[in-house]
Amino acid sequence: MAVLGTLVVLLAVSACEPYSLSDNGNSFLRDFVNQNLLSLLGVIVTITLASAGNLHLELNKLQDRCKLNFRRTRRSIKLSSYSLILIFAVSCALVIIKPMLGKDMRATAACNSIAIVLIMFSLFVLIDITRTIFSIPASSTVPEIKANDDH
Repeated sequence: MAVLGTLVVLLAVSACEPYSLSDNGNSFLRDFVNQNLLSLLGVIVTITLASAGNLHLELNKLQDRCKLNFRRTRRSIKLSSYSLILIFAVSCALVIIKPMLGKDMRATAACNSIAIVLIMFSLFVLIDITRTIFSIPASSTVPEIKANDDH
């Protein structure tokens, strides 16, 4: 909800007062929403996907030990992973399209706004995966359920 709200506010600012978010008025965004954006998101995606892979393996170990399937957690991890790949693809398209828009302040402000929201979303996914990782108990603290038990 925060990401959607931020997007609406930034796009409204882009439409009503574009100078503050455009390449003309914001040199940081002008210099950042290019290969630098892709570099940052590439690092976030790489770290998060590696963490998601490790999380998946740890869930496999816990599943073998306690015979729970962690269906909801696995679905969330899968959705987060694919959403990061989609965000990276959208960022690639944004970096390609933005220079084609020329000096139009509203268009560059909208592109910069979208880039801010993409980074924000990626960071929220990274936070979510990190919280999930730290909420997994140690295997030694989970009671082992034997295959012949009725649990």
